[in-house]
Amino acid sequence: MIFKSSKKVGTFSRKAARLIRFMACSSALSLILGSFSYNSAFAASDGWYKIGDHEYYIRDGERVTGLQEIGGLMYEFSDKGVLMSTNTLDVSRYQGDIDWYAVKNAGFDRAIIQVGYRGYWYGNIRDDYKFEENINQAKDAGVNVGYYFVTFAVNEDEAREEADYLADAADRYGAQLPLAMDMEGISYDDTRTDDLGPDERGYIIAAFAERVRERGYEPMIYASKYWMTSVINMDLVPDYCKVWVAQYYSECTYDSRYDYWQYSSEYSCPGINDNSVDVSLEYRPYDDGPDLGDVDGDSYLTVADLVATKKYVMGEELDDFNKDAADLNKDVVVDIDDVITMNRLLAGF
Repeated sequence: MIFKSSKKVGTFSRKAARLIRFMACSSALSLILGSFSYNSAFAASDGWYKIGDHEYYIRDGERVTGLQEIGGLMYEFSDKGVLMSTNTLDVSRYQGDIDWYAVKNAGFDRAIIQVGYRGYWYGNIRDDYKFEENINQAKDAGVNVGYYFVTFAVNEDEAREEADYLADAADRYGAQLPLAMDMEGISYDDTRTDDLGPDERGYIIAAFAERVRERGYEPMIYASKYWMTSVINMDLVPDYCKVWVAQYYSECTYDSRYDYWQYSSEYSCPGINDNSVDVSLEYRPYDDGPDLGDVDGDSYLTVADLVATKKYVMGEELDDFNKDAADLNKDVVVDIDDVITMNRLLAGF
């Protein structure tokens, strides 16, 4: 954003010019203040806030940034403090009977539901016997859904078969989230996929992803960080296939691209009987908000922005006033402190 002055400085020194601008802005500010009465500034209490389309979390009077744990869940915030993630559950028959309305009321409106799995030795496809119940009740509760299938495919034909199995379910019930192939091993027994190499696994994922996309849905691969770095050739996974990495740690250290990070398998969620469920941080499209101070959207910080902010603080109703841009102090409260900060910026201090 550009700081715009309406007059040339002439031959004054830079310091003198800043002083003159500060005095001019202060004079304008004094004229505005003289016309209004106002309440003293106050600090926002800790918690969630929404300004326009952007969500923030305030802690100790400031917007948090980066990766944060809040209420037992992980969130990612931009450098400006804008929330850029959400949390998504994944469930299967192992969660038993789920009260989906309780899940929704707990703040979860996204879930990836297991549809079925392939036998790890004989290779036959089996339904998750809780799928029909889960999908119908999740939809009734207003939860957005995606689906996953636990694969033990040994070739690309079987991968495409699994993709069709998921896409058929999505055709019947709808899907707002990706269709995922869950690729993992069995620690307590041999499996039909034990002899597959990294390239073979990569081609299997690619075949699955291609078929899911052909069917009109968004593909995704799920695996642990270890599998993605040591067992699967992820270079063979198409760019259009989303990546869902599992790593139960305080941060995700997978150094390649990913869209979902499953960071816990033991989250206690209302509505789930044993209070234990997988939860993932899902990155979502976002914009980082307007340039701070540019309340009128003209890409310049001018006295007009200062005047508009003062009028807003004094209680005047303004059309198209951008509160997000006016929050210079990043505390989600537009108050006299923001006006003072704007005044100083305009003056060059």
